[in-house]
Amino acid sequence: MIIKQKDSCKKMEQYTVQIYLVILAMLVMSVRIERNDLIERQKKREFLRFW
Repeated sequence: MIIKQKDSCKKMEQYTVQIYLVILAMLVMSVRIERNDLIERQKKREFLRFW
């Protein structure tokens, strides 16, 4: 019984780590997308000013 509990704890830890990694990846992607949008908007503004 004790060994099984330890194994289940290890599996839970692995799952939590994977979930954290997925959440971090999603946050990084969303931040990058927002930055790209801001850069594109700035470029468009400069382009309009140039005209």
